[in-house]
Amino acid sequence: MAVVYSGQERGDEAEKIHRDVFETRKTRLGHDHPDTLQSMGCLVLAYGEQGRSEDAERLQAQLLDTSKKKLGEDHHITLRTMASLEFI
Repeated sequence: MAVVYSGQERGDEAEKIHRDVFETRKTRLGHDHPDTLQSMGCLVLAYGEQGRSEDAERLQAQLLDTSKKKLGEDHHITLRTMASLEFI
């Protein structure tokens, strides 16, 4: 639904869903689980789409740091995070 809402320019609703999924995964799976990190990346993008660059940059830095430590520098989530830095 969050992707659909983003496509319909309903950013607030998309962000809420991304945030809820992220928080649920963080609680159930842990803050450094790959699924949690992917949800964090979705939330970064939602912030970016809303023009909330400071929030996006802060969360992006946390995502990159956690990804490098937990998954390694060559993991696809880490690489995707590094590649998306230019879009924030």
